[in-house]
Amino acid sequence: MSEQKKSLVEGISCMAQVGALFAGEVAGMEVVTQDPVSPAEEMELVWDDQEERNYREWLKMEMEKKEAANFSEFSAEEEYRREMREDAEQRGGDQVSWEDERERAYRLQYQNLRQKGTLVWDCSGERAAQERSRARVDARKNQPLTWDDQDERACMEMYRKKYGK
Repeated sequence: MSEQKKSLVEGISCMAQVGALFAGEVAGMEVVTQDPVSPAEEMELVWDDQEERNYREWLKMEMEKKEAANFSEFSAEEEYRREMREDAEQRGGDQVSWEDERERAYRLQYQNLRQKGTLVWDCSGERAAQERSRARVDARKNQPLTWDDQDERACMEMYRKKYGK
């Protein structure tokens, strides 16, 4: 068994040739066969320094064939950002007044009403809601918790029937 290893394609080709020879014998005709041509990928390629140089040269030629990168699609965004930067620089010396005259008038009115006592917050509704909530929590505090899992069991059974074997 010191034969060379053959590929699957070569094996199938040999089987086809044998079948053709048998068919030719049965039919009483002569069958002409050809030896299979080994694919180019099976030919051994020696990768030496010269081959490396040729490969690098080929890569350079391929890169030269490609179009130069076109970044013009971003030019509108660059222009917009440049305009925003220029606008911000122009506004850099502007004084910003955080005080609004109308806001100041409302604050003064509120302070006057509060000092006179005419502005009184009625929080009795909120207080009553808090008390009702607290009473309900206290009433439920010491009751035992029972879990009704009948619906869960029914759901699990339905899925067992649906996806069971």
